[in-house]
Parts: sequence; structure tokens; C-alpha cells
Amino acid sequence: MDVVLKYLVNVLILLLMFCLPLLFEYWKYKKEHIKQSNKQSFWLSLLDKFGLNKFTWKNLAYGIVLSLGIFALNVLIVSLGTYFGYNDLQTQSKIISDFITMPVLFSIYLLISAIAEEFFFRAFLTTYTGIWFSTLIFAILHFSYGSYFEIVGAFILGLILAIIWKRTRNFYIIAIGHFLQNFYSIILLLMH
Repeated sequence: MDVVLKYLVNVLILLLMFCLPLLFEYWKYKKEHIKQSNKQSFWLSLLDKFGLNKFTWKNLAYGIVLSLGIFALNVLIVSLGTYFGYNDLQTQSKIISDFITMPVLFSIYLLISAIAEEFFFRAFLTTYTGIWFSTLIFAILHFSYGSYFEIVGAFILGLILAIIWKRTRNFYIIAIGHFLQNFYSIILLLMH
């Protein structure tokens, strides 16, 4: 029961990460459109600003390639750390246990976390604060796993995703890349 409660609390936090940018954007939209006669729909402007109006199958392919590249880079970093005698991935057994105990809940959590984190950290925070600040905050918040490798991996993932966001302004590419990279990591842990 504690595990279910933990994931429900985490999902609520992720929903807040999704809702806070929406509220900020709505406040900003109202403030700007009171001054202007141009009345573009809030939702249309939001879709455009956060890159949600540009899905193509090509974006799916880019997201898959992105996820494989990031995953390979993370495997390389962990392998180098292990080679040099530094491995602090104690969270592996806990993650595997959660996945085996509740595969559906855990998979939904992975999907929701990828979407919410990309929406908040890349589409929103990177847009307003820049690549480095949003990436640093993203990495620091991954310290809750208790692993320095997780922080380094999150920093690299966040940096790559932020750069891709800045260049493409396409939410689908980064969300697909993030979700699949997380999924590959879980599969690798299960196989280990």
C-alpha cells in the first residue's frame, strides 16, 4: 500500500508540474490580450507555443532515434563509472521491485512523468529560463533516487532534450525520447 501511495503522490506532483505552466500561460495570455485586439484562442496559442500542433510520423522516428542515442550515452557513463570502481546505483532493486509488483501502475507513471517533466522542464522552464538553469533543476530533482549516476544521467538527458527543444520546438520528439529512454532503462534493469 505504501508503494501505491508513493506513486499517487508522485502523480499529483507531476499533475502540478503540468498545471502550473498552464496557469502561468493563461495569466500571461489574459494580461497580453487585454491590451491587444488580436484575440487568438488561448488553446491555439498554447498548442503553438508548446509545440503540440506539429505531430508527424517523422517526429515519432526522431523521438525513437533520440531515445536510443541518450540510452547508449547513459549506458556508456554507467559502464565507465563501474569500470573505475564507482557504482552507486542502489535504487536498481527498488525500481525492479516496483515494476514487478505493479507493472501497469509503474508504466503509467513512466508515461505521465515523461509528459509532465517535458512539459514543465523543457517546454515551459527552458523557454523562460534557458537551457542550463532548467537542466540543472531537472538534475537536482533526480537526487531523490539517492544516486549520483542518476543525477549525471538526468543532467545529460535534460541537456540534450533542452537543446533539441530549443532547436525544434516540437514537444512530441522530446516526450517520446524521454519516455522511451526511461522504458529502455527499466528493461535493462529487469534483464540485469
